[in-house]
Amino acid sequence: MVVAGLATLLFAVAFQDRLFGDGPLQLLSYRRGEATGHALHFQLVAALGAFGLDVASAARAASFLPAGLALGLFHLALTTLGYARSSARVGVLALALTPSAFFFATTIEVHGLQLFGACVGFLLAALVVRPASSLPVRVSAFITAALALALTHPMNAPAGAGLLALAVVGLRSAGVATRRILLAGAALALLALAAGAWMTHHYTQRHNFEDGALLATFTWHPSLTSDQSGLPLPLHNLIEAVVRPVAWLWLPGLLGLAALWRSPARRGLALGLTLWCLPLAVLLAGPEFHERGAYFLAAVPALALGAAELHRVGLAAASSRLGLGLLALVGVSLSFQLAATFLRVRAWDHAPPPEAAEWVAGLREVSQGRGVFLAADIYQQDWSRSWAGLQADNMRLFLALPMPDLEAQARNYALWAEAAAADGEPLWLDSAIIDLAPDLPPLARAVEVLREHFDFTPVTARGFRGYQGLRREP
Repeated sequence: MVVAGLATLLFAVAFQDRLFGDGPLQLLSYRRGEATGHALHFQLVAALGAFGLDVASAARAASFLPAGLALGLFHLALTTLGYARSSARVGVLALALTPSAFFFATTIEVHGLQLFGACVGFLLAALVVRPASSLPVRVSAFITAALALALTHPMNAPAGAGLLALAVVGLRSAGVATRRILLAGAALALLALAAGAWMTHHYTQRHNFEDGALLATFTWHPSLTSDQSGLPLPLHNLIEAVVRPVAWLWLPGLLGLAALWRSPARRGLALGLTLWCLPLAVLLAGPEFHERGAYFLAAVPALALGAAELHRVGLAAASSRLGLGLLALVGVSLSFQLAATFLRVRAWDHAPPPEAAEWVAGLREVSQGRGVFLAADIYQQDWSRSWAGLQADNMRLFLALPMPDLEAQARNYALWAEAAAADGEPLWLDSAIIDLAPDLPPLARAVEVLREHFDFTPVTARGFRGYQGLRREP
């Protein structure tokens, strides 16, 4: 509890002001009362709101509270596996200081809850292999761990390979026959595949995705190179999605897991932890979405345990040069992780640039952080999402499309904005969109479509000049 409390306090104090990724979309969904694909996170925010918190405060708490509890549970998992408190604390620090874990514990997103699910699953997996656990405890811990991983984020699912390996080890040590384990495992695997197929189908139907388009996201493209780095795409993706989020944890983490393999009594644990990381690393070399390491969060506890193991081995051999070297390696790793995390968060959580500061302040003043915004360019789009908390698009959308597609897109945008306005999320436009429309025929047609649904009133505050769209009654 002490570890969880200190971690929660740290994350709450260090919470970032700037919004990232799906943060504005999540806030919009909570205000509208309509869940996105992350239904459990939606329920968590609603539960926190029942304590009197406003939407933004509840969404903040839904990041730092689960992440802080996750570290407390991870500390408990390490002590359950027999680590001394000093080594367990090293493992907790190794996990907390990874750029991805710290970043998502301190920003409005769904990944603080994902980390919580990963650590709940990790703790229950420790119960599965703990020698003192009875057979019913092992079985129930395995089932609950699988549910915790799967329900808190879909990208936790690959850790199920490691969980299955630990289940086999735990059940065999409890005297269960291998044949029964294999039969039960096959049945559970079929059930999990069926549930995953149903959830994927439900998700694609809800968001009007085609199955092929969704599956193409996870396709490997070994013959392509990245525009950003010039590296082969799988290598670029592996570096961005896996290596960079835990760069300074890789060496001690993997060395610690290798040390586990050296002990015959702990090779089952080593196998499970290796499989906890490996499938996810292979999977993330395929898709070209990186999310600042969010999708690798499920694997970080296993690497952090590796750091704790390296610390344990170093303490045991502290009288030798090897032991001192291992302890020094762990210390250097934690120091570099702290520096990398500090620099990454500082680089992201900064004030708006000078040319945007007054504009952002004005937009925040008129919007109060509510609504959807149609920006004049991509820079305004980023500023309005990052610092004003608005869902945003920009008018280039209406300038680059052929006329039939433009009209269809404008009508879709108008219907979306109208639905948001009905839920108390106003439509805002930068002044350039209406002011420039007479000289740009495609933009003029888009504005005509918007005027079928909205009346526009000029608004001005500080450096912001724009229009508020007032929804016309049907």
